[in-house]
Amino acid sequence: MFKFLSFIYTPIPISFDSRFDLSTSLERLNNGITQRRLLQIPAETSVVGQVSENNVVLKKVTPNVRNSFSLNFTGRFESIDNKIVLNGNFEMSTFVVAFVTVAMLLSLLVTLGSIVALVVNHSANVSAWFVPLGGLAVGTGCYAITYIGYSISKSSVFLIFQT
Repeated sequence: MFKFLSFIYTPIPISFDSRFDLSTSLERLNNGITQRRLLQIPAETSVVGQVSENNVVLKKVTPNVRNSFSLNFTGRFESIDNKIVLNGNFEMSTFVVAFVTVAMLLSLLVTLGSIVALVVNHSANVSAWFVPLGGLAVGTGCYAITYIGYSISKSSVFLIFQT
């Protein structure tokens, strides 16, 4: 029913097989990312994050661009059938998911509440019937901005694949 919202709430599972042992895999991944420092912006598009055996967090950073809707990779190294595998998910940040959820629920509440108020009060005022459209416009705008940000951030997946 709510498949059109799945890109917000459903993480994208992914796994990377490594030809190397764990220590070499950790070293190679650490060499491929830029260590993020406070108030320092990389000069070129790069992958920043933290890498350890139990926790890998990666994010694409582009100079002078801030995309809160971007997909972040979270995962961990595991040994499966004597092979080292990096398992994890690409997903939006928890703050963005919470913000979008609240905004869309509020727009739905405004829309339904104004429709109920208009029907109960038998409003003959034609301009009052445009109030529910405001709630729909806010919800649609929130969805559109989130989807555009998500679509733009899909390139993050390919950049992180290259690292």
